This record gives sequence, structure tokens and C-alpha cells, in this order.
Amino acid sequence: MAYLFHSAVARITVSTLCSMMQFPSDLNTYGEHIVRVVFETGAIALVVSLLQTHDDDILLFDKFLDFVKSVARHQLTTLVQCRAHDIIILRMKQTLPPAVLKSSMYALGAIVHNQRHTAANHSGIPDSLDFFDTNGGVDMVLGYLQAPSHNDHIDVAALHLVHSLISNYPELVPRMCARGLVPLLFAVLKRKTAGNMQSIVLDDVVSIVYEMTENRTHIHFVAKEIVMTLLFVVMKKFQLLGATMPLAMTAICNLTNLHDTTRRAAAPEHLVCYVVDTIRLYKNSLELQQTGMRTLLCFLGSWRNVDEVISSGGVVCLLRAMCRFSNDPSIAQDSLMAISIIAQRDSQREHMLNTEHEAHDGIIVCTLNLMLAHEAQLLVQRPAVGLLAKLAVGRPNLYADLRNAGAILALSRVLQLPDVDTTTRKIAFKLLKACSPVL
Repeated sequence: MAYLFHSAVARITVSTLCSMMQFPSDLNTYGEHIVRVVFETGAIALVVSLLQTHDDDILLFDKFLDFVKSVARHQLTTLVQCRAHDIIILRMKQTLPPAVLKSSMYALGAIVHNQRHTAANHSGIPDSLDFFDTNGGVDMVLGYLQAPSHNDHIDVAALHLVHSLISNYPELVPRMCARGLVPLLFAVLKRKTAGNMQSIVLDDVVSIVYEMTENRTHIHFVAKEIVMTLLFVVMKKFQLLGATMPLAMTAICNLTNLHDTTRRAAAPEHLVCYVVDTIRLYKNSLELQQTGMRTLLCFLGSWRNVDEVISSGGVVCLLRAMCRFSNDPSIAQDSLMAISIIAQRDSQREHMLNTEHEAHDGIIVCTLNLMLAHEAQLLVQRPAVGLLAKLAVGRPNLYADLRNAGAILALSRVLQLPDVDTTTRKIAFKLLKACSPVL
């Protein structure tokens, strides 16, 4: 009876301390002082001691997890010093109710996610990652992904934890890839997930892949073929979950730009088509158009990809983005560079000059508008001048159209830029002279 009483008191104590961390941000100065004194005088050590004394009390452990999630951001150093993570890891190796297991993973995720707030590596305090190394935590988390839990919430909690680990410790990418993380992500993605949990699972899977490909050092450990296959499935089956598409396309772009060989390689069959479909579907989204233009540009190192961009309607998507988001410098730069590459094909130059109806404005008007909107940015001016020169090859009648659309003003401003390169200056002057018979 006494033990049960002490357990109840312990639960109340932990709940009270947890509640103190939930006070509103406009708490008065005296209240803030009280909270700070309570934690500086050993509140976390007290909670850990209670857990060690009542290590079989699952309700107390559940309260402890809420406590860890509440204090991790502000008291992480003390949590790590008191080995709070050891308690969680060891309990997770036992059989836990699903709700408690899920909460355990989120508590560990809070510790990992806030690792930058600790004084670790400056005062001999172990880093947040150390407890995963010493207790086999990485293998344990991957094990939860490997074994179907038949509980979507467990899968999501495990994915969140993996995402936190890779986001905060990119050096884990090689080790996790060696342990088969990517096939596990693929397997999780293929599981039947109920309701809105599908979008959460997809977002976590794609976010993990994105983090793995964003690090230029560790991306080389990622198996390009299987990751591209996973991203292919994402682009094909989940286009309606638009919030995830920019991350998926960025990962595709990162893998395509990995080195010269990958830049010149053909994309998986139909992948370019699915990317173009997504760009078309979200034609009013600035973020997705930015990512889409960059991805199309990445594809254009392979002429087979160029053919697929053309056949799938990518040229109109490029022109439409140029017109609709003319004030955005990244869309201007990437779309102009992409169009310039495609315009190397004679047949495409003629096609581009006849797309006024589909793209709202013609390519000449779009290009000149971008030049005027970004008159001080060489990264926009250079591909724009090059594109106009390509379009004019073999078409002397085009110079009148350029003059009527305002090319003289746009080209004159290019020549006035103090740091314009010699090649761009020569091309701009030649175009200006052709558009102005008096020169």
C-alpha cells in the first residue's frame, strides 16, 4: 500500500513539474523566476530518481515522457547529464502499450531535435547522439520501421525520430543507408495507411530522403537508383499531396546534379512527364514553380530528357511560369536557362515563337519582361540575351518584332551594367545593332 501511495505521489510530482513548463509566455517575472529556481535546484534529477525508484510504474513513465517533451528545449543539457534518455531507451526495449511507445519516440525525438541547445562537446557532457550509439538506439528505431506495427501512429513516430536524427546528425546517413534505411522507407510508403495519416507518412518519408540528398558530403552514400525509384513512385501516385512535391523534386534535382555522369544520364522513364504534370497541376504555386523550373533545368543535361520535356508539354510550363512569376529571380534564371538549352533545337525555336496563346504572352515578350524586371541581375540577363540570339538565328525578320516589343531599351540597359561579361556584352551589342538600323 505504501509503495502504491509513493507511486501516486511521484506521478503527481512529475505532472506538476510538467505543468509548470506549460505556463504562457507572458508569465510575470516572478513566476519565471520560480520556475527557473525549481529546475536549477534539481527538479530533473528528482524526476529521474523517481523513475528509477518506480521503474515498473507505466503511468509514471508516461508522465515522465510528457515531462521530457516539455523541458527538452530549455533543459536538454541537464536531461542528458541525468541520463534521462537511458531510461527511455531501456524501457523501449521492453513491451510497451502502443500509446506509450509512440510517446517514447516523440520524447527521444525532442531530445535529438533540440541537440543544438545543449552545452554538449563544450563541457564533457555527452552529445544527444551518444546514447543512440551506446544503447543501440539506431538499430532499435530502424527495427520499428522494419516490423509492420499495424499501427500508423507507431510508423509515424518512428519516421519522425529518424527524420530528427538525420536532420540534426547528417553524419548518420552513411550508417543508416548501410543498415537499409531506404528500402525500409519504401516498405513503409507501400503500406496501407488510413485516412490523413497517408499524407503524414509521405511527408516524413520524402523529408528524410530530402535531408539525405541535401548534404553534399553524405549524398554519395545514398543508393541513387532505389531512391530515384522511390521518388518516381511519389511523383506518380501522390501528386495531389502538393505540400510534399517541392521536397521530392528538390531531392530528384540533387541526385541528378550529383556529378557529370548523373547530369548526362537519362531520367527514369516517365519521371520527366510526372514532374511536368505536377508543375502544370500547381501552376499558381510560387514555391512549386520555383522547384519545378529548377528540376526541369537539371534534367536538360541529357538529350533524351530534353525530348521528354518537349513531348510532355514542358516548354509551355516554362513559358507560363516566366510570364506568371516574372518578378521572381530564381524562376526567371532557371526558366531562361532551360529554354535556352531547348532552343538549340531548330524545330523548338519555331515552336516557341508560336506559343502566345498557350503561354499568355509570346517568348519574346516574356524574355524582355524578365530582362526589364531584373535589369541589375546578370544571372537573368546572361541567359536572356543568349536566348534572344538563338531565336534570331536565321530569322532576320525577327529583329523588327524584337524592336517593337521593347528590345532596344532592355539591351541598352544590359550594356550599361558595370560587371557584364565580354561575351554577353558582344551578343547584346550585336542584337541591339540588328534591332536599330541607325547603329
